[in-house]
Amino acid sequence: FMKNKILILLFLFLPNLILSHPLPHVLVGSTGQTYSTIVVWVPFLCDIDVKIKSKQDTCWIDRKKITETSSSNKFEFAQLLPGTDYEYLVTTSLGDTMVGKFRTFNKIEKNIPPSNIKISAGSCSWTQRGKNDSDLVVFNSILSEDPDLMLWLGDNVYLIDGEWQNASSIEMRYSQFRDNQQVKNLIGQVPNLSVWDDHDFGPNDGVGSFSDSIVTGKQIGRAHV
Repeated sequence: FMKNKILILLFLFLPNLILSHPLPHVLVGSTGQTYSTIVVWVPFLCDIDVKIKSKQDTCWIDRKKITETSSSNKFEFAQLLPGTDYEYLVTTSLGDTMVGKFRTFNKIEKNIPPSNIKISAGSCSWTQRGKNDSDLVVFNSILSEDPDLMLWLGDNVYLIDGEWQNASSIEMRYSQFRDNQQVKNLIGQVPNLSVWDDHDFGPNDGVGSFSDSIVTGKQIGRAHV
């Protein structure tokens, strides 16, 4: 009887839990003259479909993946046109839809001076717990400059005591950061490259040999901006 009641409760409430799940996060990763990488973090195991298209394309360039973890999933696109605006469409089997855009770098040709490249850089993005959009308005200012690349130079988040000893806490902290609307706008439209510093994986002034951290480079790579 108790088992039946549990099954009935799951049947009644599980659809609502799925419908109210957090949206995936999308980041434009390493991008060059003829390639780009789209990174998608998903909260649940699901199918992901990423498509890109330029104005010159007659159809979408499509990449699909069945996620094996709820961490980052990379979609690589090659043979793209240099100096071209692309739009992307990300959909999941959970019914999520995210759209955005990016631009490939201009072609570098022999004996022709290269065009200017605008690079934005930042670090030490401390945010107070419980605050969201008003806390990181600086990223809107960066986006308004229309940079070709965003460099994250470390301390991109600040893990607090104990978080670096728990993998789920680490991923949750990065997820909270990416969930900020100002951050979403920036990482979803500008190519991003990043490194990490002490607060990204451990306590103040922690080094690579910090023994109490469970974080490895691979784990940080899955969670990192």
